[in-house]
Amino acid sequence: VLIADGGADADIPTVLSDKSRFPNVNYEYVRYPYDETYSHYYAKIADALARVDTAFVAMADNDDFFVVDGVSKAAEFLRAHADYASSGGQSAMFWVMPTAEHDGNPVYGDRIDWKRTSDIRSIAGETACERIRTPTLSAGDPTYYDLKRTSVLRAQFELVRELNLHDLFLVENLLWFLNSIAGKAMRTQRLYI
Repeated sequence: VLIADGGADADIPTVLSDKSRFPNVNYEYVRYPYDETYSHYYAKIADALARVDTAFVAMADNDDFFVVDGVSKAAEFLRAHADYASSGGQSAMFWVMPTAEHDGNPVYGDRIDWKRTSDIRSIAGETACERIRTPTLSAGDPTYYDLKRTSVLRAQFELVRELNLHDLFLVENLLWFLNSIAGKAMRTQRLYI
């Protein structure tokens, strides 16, 4: 796990620099300048991707949890299918409903609600044009968090850094289209993130 920290919390570097606190996690912690601007953020991501030495990479935010089996299956699939640029699956979200006894703390509560992606489809056209025209690209289920080929995502984020766009939703969609140009995207019903 590579942790690219561009946050403002001054306690995080202290906590994550002490690897004895998390002895069962193989991770590298890199402290970057604060993500004050989109330029800072894009530079951080591009640099972090340059540090990745595996064939595949998946990006996550600080509130995301990957399902290990889902990521493993995605990697197996990509190893066996060179014409696919990415592989992913179901996304699920959950939230905790605080109760009076927990003083309104949003981390603790007796009721947990969750939902998952309702309509997930692969992008499997034989040509980039077919993949770009697929209805999946308008279905609201982006491939942003899918497992991707590292070399492809590196090149895509170099472009994002050069363009220096000021709308993260536009960046997410740009990466979605670039991924569709790079190759097919397998999307399974398996829980992934």
